[in-house]
Amino acid sequence: MNLNLKAVLKSFSLSMLALLLSVTVLYAATTIGSNITTAGTLAVTGTATFSGLVKTAADYGLDASSAGIMNIGTTTATTINIGGSQALTKILGNASTTMVSLSGSLWVGGNATTTASNGNFVTQGSVGVASSSPYVALGVTGTTTSSAGMVIGATGSPINKLLVGTCTVTAGSITASSTLSVDCAATGVATGDKVFVTPYISDNGIVFVSASSTATNVIQVSLFNVGLTGAVNPADNLWSWMAIR
Repeated sequence: MNLNLKAVLKSFSLSMLALLLSVTVLYAATTIGSNITTAGTLAVTGTATFSGLVKTAADYGLDASSAGIMNIGTTTATTINIGGSQALTKILGNASTTMVSLSGSLWVGGNATTTASNGNFVTQGSVGVASSSPYVALGVTGTTTSSAGMVIGATGSPINKLLVGTCTVTAGSITASSTLSVDCAATGVATGDKVFVTPYISDNGIVFVSASSTATNVIQVSLFNVGLTGAVNPADNLWSWMAIR
């Protein structure tokens, strides 16, 4: 059997060329200039490098695939954290209504501010403090205090404390045509408070003259005997009072 050495070398060369091409296809880096479309999963076992990548709004966050409601944490989530202490968190509403709706209570862990030019907060309904259903524009349930005072109306001095109560006025005998001053116990009243009393006088000839706060927890009232029947000892009656600080 005579072997054709030239044919053998040619066949061997073709075999080696095919092997080298196969290795190149399997292991060499490949550049594709057109789009790749696949109906399955694209798996990359090494490092993927992209140039000229175009990003859309969806690349920076979450959005619904079409118009509708996007639900986050509506099944098993117990806490949803949005933003952080270093992040500016914005909630954008519809440009025509510009509002944020909450189905539950609003809890603010820090100070609340507004970007309105006057810095005011305005509500379209009533405001309740410790009250879930205020029946007036501002409803407060419980005791209130103010370190700076309260002004009712456009002008006037601030009111820091408003107290009301009752006390028994025991005057004793009042000489005819004379004035007698007597103390009335009023818990909470301080010297200098503006006091008002509603006198309860059941004796003829005795009239109320004035009232003032002369000491702590005391209102001093003055009574005048017009002298109809001489000296008069008025009955010990319960008077109402109000003190403003």
